[in-house]
Amino acid sequence: MQVTAEELFLGKSGLYGSDRPMDDQTFSDDEDRRDQEDTRPKYMKIRDAIYRKYIAGRPSNSVIPPERKLAEEFKASRVTIRKAIGKLEADNVVYKVQGGGTYTVEPGIVKSLKLTSFSEDIRARGMVPSSRVLLHERAQADREASWRLKVSPGADVYILRRLRLADGEPMCLEEVTVPLEYVPDIEKQNITGSFYDVLQHKYGLLPVWADQVVSPVVLEPGDVKLLQVAPYSPALKIVRVTFDAKGRRIETTTSLYRGDKYMLHYAVKRD
Repeated sequence: MQVTAEELFLGKSGLYGSDRPMDDQTFSDDEDRRDQEDTRPKYMKIRDAIYRKYIAGRPSNSVIPPERKLAEEFKASRVTIRKAIGKLEADNVVYKVQGGGTYTVEPGIVKSLKLTSFSEDIRARGMVPSSRVLLHERAQADREASWRLKVSPGADVYILRRLRLADGEPMCLEEVTVPLEYVPDIEKQNITGSFYDVLQHKYGLLPVWADQVVSPVVLEPGDVKLLQVAPYSPALKIVRVTFDAKGRRIETTTSLYRGDKYMLHYAVKRD
């Protein structure tokens, strides 16, 4: 028997069977025989109903009704609705924007702590990666780049800024900075694919390990427009410095991953 993602989310004790239509229906303790047999808290039943009616099968970033309307529809208190929405948020199927509503989330892309490129991550999930080049130029290293790469301030570097997409949908903004001495004719290379491939196959620079810092941020208006998300959306900011086998700092990248699309996964152990 095949089990759908929706059934996995709702569980065996989900409020409504998959054969019951949701259009123009509301939740009531007395309406449904299934509900009479369901002993879970009311907010959990409403969570299931909201998921079926407003989340399942809808595109990412679709807005769901506000708490007031949901309270009227499901004949429940605002407190109960808030608990149901909170559970949906904890389940990573919706996200809230302060003062901007609640939005749906498609299944996230799990990024591990392995040293992989965006292209490798996306292909591993059966999707097609692509890029839109926003900026590529020779420049002088500013204080931050010189500190990360351990080069002199003002040293020649190459900067590449791109919008990364998966199956045509914006996923990530990234800015790569490389000491120009390592990539002297970089303008002649194809920079729309994996930059790690370019470093390795064109310049013999094999990325071996990296030091990176991850922090939550709120997207700036310009980034919101490029990533096609709601205003004040959350994102994962990852700042990385990559080293080759000789211990050289071959590049530093700042990436902004959509918070509704990405999650981090890593293993920990006790010493």
